[in-house]
Amino acid sequence: MRAKRGICNLERIDSRALVRDKAREFPFVLGQPLYVGPTQVNINPVAIRRSPLRPPTIAAASAAIVISGLQPAPSASSVDEIDFTRPSPDLRGRSAMPSRSPTRDMLLALAASLYCAAFTAPAHADEAAGLAPPEPATPVLSTTASGMQVYACEYDAGHRLAWAFQYPEALLFDAGGTLVVRHGAGPSWEALDGSRITGKKLAEAPGTHPGSVPQLLLAATPATTGTLAGVRFVQRLDTAGGTPPAATCTTEHAVGRFPYFARYVFLK
Repeated sequence: MRAKRGICNLERIDSRALVRDKAREFPFVLGQPLYVGPTQVNINPVAIRRSPLRPPTIAAASAAIVISGLQPAPSASSVDEIDFTRPSPDLRGRSAMPSRSPTRDMLLALAASLYCAAFTAPAHADEAAGLAPPEPATPVLSTTASGMQVYACEYDAGHRLAWAFQYPEALLFDAGGTLVVRHGAGPSWEALDGSRITGKKLAEAPGTHPGSVPQLLLAATPATTGTLAGVRFVQRLDTAGGTPPAATCTTEHAVGRFPYFARYVFLK
């Protein structure tokens, strides 16, 4: 079986918020794998080309992202690889600026992958997973999220230490790469204009990748004004990561933060 490869042409993504917010969440180092639950994600920047006329703006991105299971590690021929290699048209003929920060480049490459993922997800993933709203509803905002699922090491009913889910922390970006919503405990979603909703789980389905948090359909308590006004349902789709690498832990009250990615769709 040949590796699956997809090409994404990335025009411009404003990198200010992406770099500032993601630097706290993804402090990984160039050349080292990022562990997302039981999944290993190797992020190998090929080139990050920035326009000399627009220093704060990422004009094009190239990155090879290889996702492979840890147990057992698959052969190279079975790895799914996404390659971002097409420069933006406005950079043709210009020389690429060398990057001064590999970690920053990796964050931007990751942002690029999330941006493209929003456009390559199945059009009816919610229906396929049985997560369509129980009554007619219209999508008003579709976002791509990156963040953490936070767990605490506590004793379970059998008096054994195990990871217990606490709350999510995630940033939600629109199709243009702009931060639009912050996701937190409750669960809750708060837009940058202050409008806020909370959710109650109605249904769930397995995650789209092994070891991922489940996909969800939630009923929302609608806000009265702002970006999230009138939103009645929230879908969490196409999840990746977010689960501990092992069910058990060793230190009571220890906190574990496990990266995850997902699409969140808001419906009225």
